Amino acid sequence: MPMIRLIFILATVLFTVSPPSGETIEKVKGVALVGPPKQVGSEYLDPIKELNADHVCIIPYAYGPNSEHRIYYKGVDWQWWGERKDGVKSMIDAAHAQDIKVMLKPHLWLQHGAFTGHFEAETEEEWQAFEESYEIYIIEFAWLARETEVEIFCIGTELSRFVEQRTEYWKALIRKVRSIYSGKITYAANWDSFDKIPFWKELDLIGIDAYFPLSESKTPEVAELIKGWRPHFEQIQRVQKKNDRPIIFLEYGYRSIDHAAKKPWDSGRGNKVANLKAQENAYMALYEMFWDQPWFAGGFLWKWHTDHQRAGGPANTRFTPQNKPAERSIRERYDS
Repeated sequence: MPMIRLIFILATVLFTVSPPSGETIEKVKGVALVGPPKQVGSEYLDPIKELNADHVCIIPYAYGPNSEHRIYYKGVDWQWWGERKDGVKSMIDAAHAQDIKVMLKPHLWLQHGAFTGHFEAETEEEWQAFEESYEIYIIEFAWLARETEVEIFCIGTELSRFVEQRTEYWKALIRKVRSIYSGKITYAANWDSFDKIPFWKELDLIGIDAYFPLSESKTPEVAELIKGWRPHFEQIQRVQKKNDRPIIFLEYGYRSIDHAAKKPWDSGRGNKVANLKAQENAYMALYEMFWDQPWFAGGFLWKWHTDHQRAGGPANTRFTPQNKPAERSIRERYDS
């Protein structure tokens, strides 16, 4: 065997991390659902199955905190059906009836849409009030996860300062959830803080909301995007190896706009012109970079509307890939 070829093989072996404990990791082919405003039947699942997806993420929202430093999540007249507990349970049951697995992923919505990662209380009394309220919220949905036998439960989403400043609270919360729910547990870390989470080893999956900046180009080619992924890939791989847990992208996606991979987290509504190729290329690069890694457990694309026929389309600049060229690329990858 030529020496160059031997070196390449050895480098590949060293660069690839085996699955934790020798397990075969199930690849999640998921979509994150937008909770519908009104009750829906099971017909919304048909396009998801046609996408070759096998998981859905269902999101019950909580809001606040209010003046008492507590969150609220029920008894809200304006809350959408698909974000309330009754709607969430109905959607879980419908998915399971069609052999689609479920992740239950509670989200906290702060006033005026403020970023949850920046949330912090000012006093110990405020922290304790907020933590008590948050625990009630999470534990109630942990019981629902147990009752409905969802496959994955997420204990929080993008709460980096909360995690950093109140680590022992989170470790205790994990223990309480485990005493109720026996499925896989994860946490959704934002892309810029996943390497700072102190309790990955207490969880089953390292969850990342994967809005990593990759390129400043208007319509970056796949090769350019792969190059942009490399430093992030290496960082992700280091965290995976250190904690011996699979990586799962609990959110991943791109808007169909110019510079889609520059700040993928940006949901601002300023851009009016669609760039379908930028979105499609960004998806293709992500799959090329991660999908065949043995430690990568797949993920949930952001985001998918239950009214498929009216969602997305060639003029749409939002995150959904529905009725856009990216949908075809996702379908092909999810079929592999």
